[in-house]
Amino acid sequence: MKGTDGMKRMGLLAAALAAGAAGAVTLDSSYVIVKPDAGPSCIDAALGEAAGVLARSLKEGAGLDVKVVKASAFRGGKAIRLGAKAATEAGIDLSAYRHFDNLIAERDGSVYLCGNDLPGSKPKKGWLSWAFCKLPTVKAVTRFMETYMDCRFVMPGETGLDVPKVAKVDVPDGIASRERPQFEASMARTGDMMNDIANCNFGFGGYRSFGGHTWAYAFRVEDHFERHPEWYALRNGKRRGVKGNPSICFSNREAEDHLVAFMVGQFDEGYDVVELGQNDGTEYCQCEKCLALGQGHGIGEAIKVFHRRVAERLMRLRPGKKVMVIAYSVTLPAPQTFHDYPENVMVEICHPSERIFGDWASCKVPGGMAAYLYEFGCYPLPGFTAKCSFAHLAKLARLLHAHDVKAIYRCGYGENFGMEGAYYYVFNRLLGDPGRNVDALVDDFCRHAYGNVSKQMMAFYRRLDSRLAAHDALKRQARPSCPADLFAYMYTPGVLESLEGSLAGAERSATDAKVKRRLSLVRREFEYVKSLASISILHAAYRLRPTRESFAPLAEEILKRNAMIDSFFDAKGKIKGSVPTEADVRKALGL
Repeated sequence: MKGTDGMKRMGLLAAALAAGAAGAVTLDSSYVIVKPDAGPSCIDAALGEAAGVLARSLKEGAGLDVKVVKASAFRGGKAIRLGAKAATEAGIDLSAYRHFDNLIAERDGSVYLCGNDLPGSKPKKGWLSWAFCKLPTVKAVTRFMETYMDCRFVMPGETGLDVPKVAKVDVPDGIASRERPQFEASMARTGDMMNDIANCNFGFGGYRSFGGHTWAYAFRVEDHFERHPEWYALRNGKRRGVKGNPSICFSNREAEDHLVAFMVGQFDEGYDVVELGQNDGTEYCQCEKCLALGQGHGIGEAIKVFHRRVAERLMRLRPGKKVMVIAYSVTLPAPQTFHDYPENVMVEICHPSERIFGDWASCKVPGGMAAYLYEFGCYPLPGFTAKCSFAHLAKLARLLHAHDVKAIYRCGYGENFGMEGAYYYVFNRLLGDPGRNVDALVDDFCRHAYGNVSKQMMAFYRRLDSRLAAHDALKRQARPSCPADLFAYMYTPGVLESLEGSLAGAERSATDAKVKRRLSLVRREFEYVKSLASISILHAAYRLRPTRESFAPLAEEILKRNAMIDSFFDAKGKIKGSVPTEADVRKALGL
């Protein structure tokens, strides 16, 4: 959605929430929510969940008792109708709607929330089955809730849905608000459908991702090495099959045939786009034939030549399908021995930057670009703590839009919805509309996540962001490379005192139950950060003066941290499922 569309939507929100809005239909308890009759199981379950969340939110926010019924049980009258079939019956043409294009429309007093929902691959079962479908109707539902009910999805689950009290829910007469998200797939490791789709985490749809490493799935050592050692990399004169991370002899014709057959199998499960990427590390084949494929430009070039050849074969075998070739590690630079890919290829850029996109501008990629992101997760040095400033994430979101990236995969995401929650929210909203103002988005998040203590939490995030921005500003060679040095640099005693003051003030003043639960998650994650920083600072003091007296506070802080970590798990060593309350955290820490 472009920036102008975002401004229009904000205008619609103001109009819809204004008392006595002219030219609008007002929802009441005579309405019903009509979901489609049974279709593919993943779609049926997803739209049923969306209908239920909408009904409960109408009750909580506006006091409306709105029932959910199937289309076959609907007997006419005013309704909120979900899905493409209902739209078609109302004369709404969705034939040009693709991927996650979605519509909010009003016709004769009824509201239509719709898009062309499709099972993106072989139907899956289980809690994450929705992520393998294309569910634009669910996006329309979340957009309706945000635009006309002022709801926000700030975290996963019931605790994460903010439903403000509103006097009424008005929808403008004749509205036809179409949203056209840029992304065909937007993959992340969370799993709460409503929160994810509201925040542009659309799932895999028709994409099959292997987390970058197709070889690991196609050439499982336990399945193939004993019978076909010749398929695997020659290293120091021996064929090696590394379980979980195999490198292959990609000049071996039988190995190539096996990989092609594996990819065909993925397409035949229903995927439209299948990722093709090498293994991690640098232990690639050293045989003469594999090395020769690079024509003197190195092993990365050789792999690119090999993957291009595989893609050419797949274009003939499965026309209309796409191969998403990964540009990662040794294959990150643009190819040198050729300057175009077949029409069925898209390229997935890892660590995207203006420089990398500029390098790839020399190569024709008919299928378009995808991106593999490392901004979240435990992989960067800060580990399970906040990592990227608002400015960095804004720059990245706008870069992806500027280069018309069609799909993104987040390598790790969602580990820290307390301290990083505002950062996820800002980044995801900018993915939807890169023209939005970052400060306004932070304010919007805090207002909905923290209610009457939003000012205190704004101060918390501003102070945190000043440290993340300082880390961003350091050139790579100047950044602390040791975790202990990093935490001592990022979270000085003054910074910790400032963050503690804002958070404690919010905890004292919060009145809403959901806000208190959200704050308890921030508290839990902040205590983890505070513990790491304290240990780092005390360890530095001990190194300067290694005495029993300087060791005692360090040992005490380490023991306290161990107790805190233990409190996160049950007796069987599994992480506790519920978010602890503020009292639970403080009790576990002896505060």
